[in-house]
Amino acid sequence: MKTQHIKLLAAAISVVFAQMAFAETSENEGTIEQTGEDHWAKVVQTADENVGNIIQDGSKQKATIYQHGEDNESTINQEGEKNEATTIQDEGFVDNTQTVNQSGEGQDLTLEQKGNDNVQEGSQAGKDNDIKQVQVGDENTYQFSQDGEGNNQDFTQNGSELFVDWTQMGTENDGAAFQNGSEHEAVILQDGEKNMFLFDQEGTANALNISQTGDKNDMEIYQSGTDNYSSVTQDGSKNIAIIEQGYSPDRGDNRGDKAGNGGKGENGGKGGRSGKDDN
Repeated sequence: MKTQHIKLLAAAISVVFAQMAFAETSENEGTIEQTGEDHWAKVVQTADENVGNIIQDGSKQKATIYQHGEDNESTINQEGEKNEATTIQDEGFVDNTQTVNQSGEGQDLTLEQKGNDNVQEGSQAGKDNDIKQVQVGDENTYQFSQDGEGNNQDFTQNGSELFVDWTQMGTENDGAAFQNGSEHEAVILQDGEKNMFLFDQEGTANALNISQTGDKNDMEIYQSGTDNYSSVTQDGSKNIAIIEQGYSPDRGDNRGDKAGNGGKGENGGKGGRSGKDDN
């Protein structure tokens, strides 16, 4: 009799947990379409009304989507060979959007968002390009485009109403960027070979416009405070440009962690020109 009671209690608990698990999520939509061979895809969604789509065509593509919140949407579309994409929209947040289009060979992309009403969208084409972008806060936007070979975008922003539009074309161009605060705006164009830039914006409503065309140009921009604006255009080869506006000396002394050491800084940005091959 005791054994029967235990079995009935265990069955009742199982039913309760099953009902709880069923009640926790509703109206999520996950879609995977694969054409070709040796692809790998995964969609994980928690909470309600999330949409996750993966489309793969070619060979050996890898795609992962994680969504932990409500009303989020993420789409990965890959064509070619050995491309990898991961999109993450972390726990408890709503109304975020991620859209990725990759074509070519050996592309690597990771996008992560923590907050509400954020947008990450863009494309990679070519070979062996790399994008890493993290957004924390609300109403931030990251738009990206890479086309070429061996280009790198490494970008982190933390705050609200931050915006960046970043375009890279050519070969082995490298950029590391950081935005903290609110209402910053950055528009970036790199076209050529082995160009490098670093920018860091802190405060409120700062803006910059960067254009690098040519080879082996180097640029650094540091802004803090309110309503600063920087515009730099480089066309040619081996030019160096540095702008510092409202930057504290203490902060400036720590810039070696982000640039100039030829390695990745503490925030994930790649090093400056000394870490690259000048040949």
